[in-house]
Amino acid sequence: MPFDPKQTIKDAKLFQDGESEFNLDFRDDANLNQDWEGMSLDFGAVAAKKWGRDARGGGFTNDAELGHVSECALRSVIQGFYLKKPRKTHWSDGSYITLTDRGSHPGAKSIEYSTAGGRYHTNDDGITADNQSPETSVTVAEDLTEQRFVKVATKVEVTWQEIQEANMRGFDAMERKGELLRQEHAFNLNNLIRRGNATHGLTGIVNHPGIRRRVATTDWGGSLPADIYDEYIAAISQIYGAATEEDIPQHSVLPRIQHNYFATEQFSTATDTKLKAFIESAYADEQVPHKIIPDNGMSQAGRLGDPAALFYSNDPALVVCTMPYYMRLMAPYDEDRYVISMEIISRFAGVQVFDTDTVLVVDGGTANWEQPANANY
Repeated sequence: MPFDPKQTIKDAKLFQDGESEFNLDFRDDANLNQDWEGMSLDFGAVAAKKWGRDARGGGFTNDAELGHVSECALRSVIQGFYLKKPRKTHWSDGSYITLTDRGSHPGAKSIEYSTAGGRYHTNDDGITADNQSPETSVTVAEDLTEQRFVKVATKVEVTWQEIQEANMRGFDAMERKGELLRQEHAFNLNNLIRRGNATHGLTGIVNHPGIRRRVATTDWGGSLPADIYDEYIAAISQIYGAATEEDIPQHSVLPRIQHNYFATEQFSTATDTKLKAFIESAYADEQVPHKIIPDNGMSQAGRLGDPAALFYSNDPALVVCTMPYYMRLMAPYDEDRYVISMEIISRFAGVQVFDTDTVLVVDGGTANWEQPANANY
């Protein structure tokens, strides 16, 4: 059953060479080069030791056969986990933010980083007499933030009966189990990166302390496009037109309902151009063009669980998420006499925003932005 379970992780290596669309900037070999073959052998050995005596009456002729089938079963789980990327998990797959393990040892319990800004007090544009020293004109305002790492784990169990069924029917079901495992783990990380977890004191990008905020006054999923356009440009100007002279934000991230309205609503009767294209064309000549992108979870990203929009730049100098462990498969172990378990572990401390002036959230609750019924992202 040949396969390459490192295919997804290869994106991390490509990113280091600037060739990948995914921002996976991992350097720790344990995140990039896990011992898949050794893990499969370990699983087979645990299974043969655990179920070997019972196997002779259950379809296997010896412990070696049971071990081989168990190895194949685990390989299929790994294949499902690492070769099929979950849909709509743009934060946890590295599409919308840089995920990195740099600057954080796997044994660290917390991470410290600084949010800094300059203060300028130059007089007369810095012109100074030849025989005089200038006054101090530059100071640095710095806030040191400490974030505590927590373990984010998802478990998959393989039973004696499933090994029997895999031997009889092939291993497709085991691969599907791996796909579902990755999907669950990826969605958990996706939620954490977007909005953190208040119970555990973790902040995501939309509720990071100190970022810019504004309240929408128009419905971005139903108002006149010209009215939405004016408010949208005002949101960009709150970043771009600030005294700190920030760049145009690279992205706005909209809930899917509002994104669909932008993508399909004609800007005016005088043009066939849709609202989304009209806005993006206004910034097409920027060094980094502005793009409008969708995210399911933004439908609950506002302060009170209402829809919201996020303006930011996907630049590792501005925003990253540091994880010393990223989707690491741990060694199999006995759960009980019938079950062998494996855990996928990541370690997460929150999102690091190095320049809060470059991130803006627009809350849409007061403007009655439409929200999917029973949304849970």
